[in-house]
Amino acid sequence: MADFEQTRNELSKGRNDRDNARLDLNSAAYQLRRLQQERDALERQKGDNNPTYLKRRAELEKQLAAANNNYSRQQERFKGISGQLVELENAFEFFTDPRRELSAHFSNQTPFLLFPLRLETRFKTVDNVAQLWVRVYPDECLVDGFEPLLSEKEVNNAARFWAEYYSAGTSADPDNPDPAVVNLQKAAWALLVGAAGDGRAAWITRQLKPDETNSVFPLRTEDAVILAIATDNWNAAAQAPIFDLFTKLWYAYGNEALSVQIKDQFNTANPTLNADTVFNTYRPVNFDDKLPVNIRKREDADVKIAVAVFPDLADKAGKAHGWSQASRVNLLPERLALIRYKNNTAMEPVFGRTIPATLATSPDPSEDAEKQFEQNEAFDMEFAEEIRWVADFDKAVSIGMGFRINLAPDEVNGFQRLIVLGVRLGSDAVTGKQQLETLFDHHYFSKKGFTLLPQGTPTNNTGSSNSGYTGTEDPDKTFDLYFKGKAGFTETQDTNLKRDGQWMAEWLGLDYATFKKVLYSDRKDQADARNMNIALWPGTMGYVLDALMQGGFTGETQLNTRTFFNSYVSGRGAVPAIRIGNQPYGILPVAPFQRLEWLNPQTPVPGIAVINQSFPAFLRGLYQLLLQLHGRWRDDMLNQVPFVAKASSQPYQDLLDIIGLHPNSVEFHRRYLESLIEMKNKVSIINPAFQFNSDVVSDAVNLLQSLKYPTEILPQIAALLGLPWEIPILQLIDDQPLSEEKVSVNIPQTIKTTLRRWWPRRVNL
Repeated sequence: MADFEQTRNELSKGRNDRDNARLDLNSAAYQLRRLQQERDALERQKGDNNPTYLKRRAELEKQLAAANNNYSRQQERFKGISGQLVELENAFEFFTDPRRELSAHFSNQTPFLLFPLRLETRFKTVDNVAQLWVRVYPDECLVDGFEPLLSEKEVNNAARFWAEYYSAGTSADPDNPDPAVVNLQKAAWALLVGAAGDGRAAWITRQLKPDETNSVFPLRTEDAVILAIATDNWNAAAQAPIFDLFTKLWYAYGNEALSVQIKDQFNTANPTLNADTVFNTYRPVNFDDKLPVNIRKREDADVKIAVAVFPDLADKAGKAHGWSQASRVNLLPERLALIRYKNNTAMEPVFGRTIPATLATSPDPSEDAEKQFEQNEAFDMEFAEEIRWVADFDKAVSIGMGFRINLAPDEVNGFQRLIVLGVRLGSDAVTGKQQLETLFDHHYFSKKGFTLLPQGTPTNNTGSSNSGYTGTEDPDKTFDLYFKGKAGFTETQDTNLKRDGQWMAEWLGLDYATFKKVLYSDRKDQADARNMNIALWPGTMGYVLDALMQGGFTGETQLNTRTFFNSYVSGRGAVPAIRIGNQPYGILPVAPFQRLEWLNPQTPVPGIAVINQSFPAFLRGLYQLLLQLHGRWRDDMLNQVPFVAKASSQPYQDLLDIIGLHPNSVEFHRRYLESLIEMKNKVSIINPAFQFNSDVVSDAVNLLQSLKYPTEILPQIAALLGLPWEIPILQLIDDQPLSEEKVSVNIPQTIKTTLRRWWPRRVNL
């Protein structure tokens, strides 16, 4: 029998080899088409007596022969690797049942990231048999449309960008760059971002950089005008006369007669060069730009020349257009399982067929358009074989992206819940981590974009504000991260100082480098939430435990509770939100607490600093307490909240109640509390024999006793009764709309006066 680990490793290697072979094949196909187009253009200038034509045709024929051989070789390589991969996938199919393989080959310490899927369901009757049809689509976050090869347009845009960047010049002190230089560099970056998008612009500048040893990057002075040349064929030997030519022509701009005279003088002084050829070959990208605002006349400018020298730009382009290959999903499980719930019980899962290692989700632009969409005899549109599953349900079922289930009579009316799950068994912990990092990097370097989301970012357009999605981020914000490669954060062990990018990397178990380049990774939303816990503890839960419930908790229990609250509870969630394309995503950490072995006293707590020996016992007690509170919340409170699909005799009223729900408090009222002791003392003045009815506090005492609270001494919180009237609070200290950015508070003057009287030297109002 085949070995699981060996087969999985071979499968992983086969998938990587196939992806590399596809990339090489696409590049070879592009180079072949480019040479064929150049030959066709040359043939239109055919001349048997033209030595230039004959020489270039001979060169092209030789290059075409080599390109043809390379393309054929890459075709055979891709075909061979694909065939081997099919055999490996067939061999691994035996190991695709997670019920058998999951516990045998994966550690409980390995986290699993569940991606969302979209389901479509239909109840059908086929040949008098009731069926449930379920179609599964991968979410957009799984679709990988990244293309590593640069297009011809991207190469041209990159060359133009670097020329504009070089035209900004350099600063005398690199550690303290001139603001004027930085602004010009950011302007060049903004042009590239506008053409390609933030992430794609970052990828382009990483793939195509000038050769610094042969390039010229002059120092910017106050009156400098720096003309920038971008070329892959720089004549370094003639640099001085070429610089002199462009300098004189720039000063003579608009004076045609003087320009002709300058060119004639250049030709006379440099018989091996031609001024018009030099000008057309090396024309600066900003030669026709207007004068800077600080220079009124051309003769006042200090003209300098910058040259960005590249390797062969034609070889850098790997495709003709930006979209050259089908988008694909590479991280789906080998098989999906459909789980149906009936009477709150999960039924036996139904497993689909094996899913291809890569699933195409769009047409392939490298293929003929007629092969992508064809009309059959019934005048229906048929898709190409690779994407037929998108529209053809039978095809979807055959590749594991659909389910067709015969229903029993008691199942015809439906199910309480449908869940589709799958585990990617073909990736171990290390490979899975690398694949997730690659997916995030591909989103980052594509036009989709990948960023963290600041806390409070609107997800939708409303009447009062726009959504947080803008298509492209502010180029000024991305300049340092995306182009300069500045790290968004530095790792620290101090949880009060950790940046959101570090929290993200640690929660997902990914390399810090994956998020150091991501926008908003430098924010402190998570740390601020934890610091707010520290600030509020003494006046909130700390006050309740220490004063209102005095005597019920030991000092050690209060310390453990405070430590747990400050370290592991967050009002902003544990993991920052992310954006992929125009879609925000939240990440929710979950765990089956009832099966966590480290809660047992014999097992140490991995990853949690034990404050003292009582902390594990505290965690076990806290968990049991939270289970009881959760039961009361679920049974006594949750059902009082209206929600969609709730069984009700007043559905329209429920709908109005749902629409009227608010995420925050709308009104505030004050009600005073009076202790039973004070109340008894007041009444005893009138009637010394008065005894209060113990039933007044029986509900509170019974609740505390059910939660294992020692009630020998009645806590103050149980002996406080609310007075029968309440007072609306009309003057709030913070009466401004909720905001994550605005920190100013509109404090009324009367309250300001009171606060100043209390803290005259400490409060800045």
